[in-house]
Amino acid sequence: MRKNNLTGMIPSLWGFLFIGFAIVQLNDPDPLVWISIYSFAALICFYSGIKRIHSFILLLFTSLFASGCIYLWPSVYEGIIMPMEHSSNIELARESLGLLICAIAMMNLVFLNWIFMRRLKMAKKRVH
Repeated sequence: MRKNNLTGMIPSLWGFLFIGFAIVQLNDPDPLVWISIYSFAALICFYSGIKRIHSFILLLFTSLFASGCIYLWPSVYEGIIMPMEHSSNIELARESLGLLICAIAMMNLVFLNWIFMRRLKMAKKRVH
């Protein structure tokens, strides 16, 4: 069964969002790390829009992104709006929230997989 607009289009939107995140990282103090992370998240999203990725793999990526978010979370949250020169906690909070968005996207892909598989099972039942 082919992916429909919902299960094919939403992952692409996530992918374009992460490409935008990667581009913004060009002026970051450690751009290669974050461009790689966001590009990898975009690649997963684009691939998921074309072909189904097993939910276990997506849950693994979800846990990795969420673990990174927790690990990088600053000891003192000072927001994300102030300039980075104010405190290193600002940059840590931004990086943590970026990883949280990656984790949310992966969970969204798991949900879309569930919708796709449910529709596939219903279509098979109609055939029999």
